[in-house]
Amino acid sequence: MPQTSNSETTKSFTHQILSFAWKGRDLDPQPYPVLQIRRLDNGEQTKIKLEPGFEFNWKLSKKRYCPGFIDFTKGNQELCPFMNELESGDMCAYCTKRTGFHSAFFYGDEPNAQMKEYLTQPHYIYLAYFQPNIIKVGTAADRKRYIRLIEQDALVAMYIATATGFEIQNLEHAISGQLGFTEVVKSKQKYTYFNQRPNVENAAQQLRSAHQHIYNHFQDTAFADWLLKNTEIIDQTQNPYIYYPASEQKLHRIYEDRLLTGKFLGLRHKYLLLAHNEQTIVLNKRYLEGRYFIASEEALTYELPKPTQPSLFD
Repeated sequence: MPQTSNSETTKSFTHQILSFAWKGRDLDPQPYPVLQIRRLDNGEQTKIKLEPGFEFNWKLSKKRYCPGFIDFTKGNQELCPFMNELESGDMCAYCTKRTGFHSAFFYGDEPNAQMKEYLTQPHYIYLAYFQPNIIKVGTAADRKRYIRLIEQDALVAMYIATATGFEIQNLEHAISGQLGFTEVVKSKQKYTYFNQRPNVENAAQQLRSAHQHIYNHFQDTAFADWLLKNTEIIDQTQNPYIYYPASEQKLHRIYEDRLLTGKFLGLRHKYLLLAHNEQTIVLNKRYLEGRYFIASEEALTYELPKPTQPSLFD
């Protein structure tokens, strides 16, 4: 397991970026974006609510370091005891194993203790609308019912079934396998339509139609008791923290840079949008999460590439 490089020590930096995420347990108040950081000298964690205009002017470490594992029963981020370097992914092999989510939920391995507790809790099946006219089926734990949707940039959605985490994936796979609803909408697809606010009436109509189709198909099966006959449309298109770039707005994608500078505009799916020198900067939050940083006393600036149309993005 790789360890922290001696060539880049914590003496050069003061903090670590742990995550860019959404917080809030329900729609009142609506979910809002949060930056979570930790001090390197004492491990103290701080959550910063990202209001529009929050200004970054940070120098970043060359490498990323594991931000730690998730305690799903508490929703806490526990620090990686080894601070392992990351070449890919969200966390190191040790913290991935400690979390236990992927192995239990996606690969069917025996859950560890925290995942057993987590998977006995209520989970939900949701249907989400994505442009143009795509209906996705997915799952969310009870404590993340509304957060999960906005994390996925699913701004119009509905919940249609509930069961334990051990059971809920069976229904999700049955819905996608038997009725053809997708379980994945690619980031490129979501990004292409960031500047368009969904038509809620059209989205709601398609969701209700899909829900009725699913309910009719499964009401006489072993899944019947999990189905919700009456459900509501969850509309987050008016959330003031959702940033819609103007249609004529040119977006500059920063792929690799050891800077994080600009004023916060919004967090959409995995993309952080910033205003910088009258330009709009887009960064993948995974590139940032795990890096060490220090606030610069001098104004930092990007050497911007030529503007790229959203449809060309990964």
